[in-house]
Amino acid sequence: MNINHADSLFREAVKFRETNHPDMVYRCFDPSPIMQGYMTGGLCGVDKEGTPIFFDRIGQMDVTGMMQNCQEQEFINFSIWRAENLSRQCLEGEMLTGKVQYQVVVVQDLKGLGWSHYNKKAWTVLKKCLKIEDDYYPEVRTYFFW
Repeated sequence: MNINHADSLFREAVKFRETNHPDMVYRCFDPSPIMQGYMTGGLCGVDKEGTPIFFDRIGQMDVTGMMQNCQEQEFINFSIWRAENLSRQCLEGEMLTGKVQYQVVVVQDLKGLGWSHYNKKAWTVLKKCLKIEDDYYPEVRTYFFW
């Protein structure tokens, strides 16, 4: 790996943490009752190796309703909170099992997923959230099973 590129990525991650305060988001973020009603996923345990398992029923989401009733920043904070939570779950798993935890298993129930879930505004926000997770939480690799 190019040391200059690695240094650039590190500095960008530090700047992200200084700007977005993910530790504070993790400790203090409280999604609005409306958002809590729309979100469908959550941690549901660990596999036999201690890897956290995240289950999500995205086919059951009301994407249009969610986008009409929740602010973009709340989605971004939720994404940061979830990434921080998953990172901490991996660390907790390491302490319990003695094995390095570098991934999260994600099970997605796609029943009901269709074109009604496509929403241009939601797609824009989702891309921002995925960029945060990809750029600033690379230590947690996510594997999807359908």
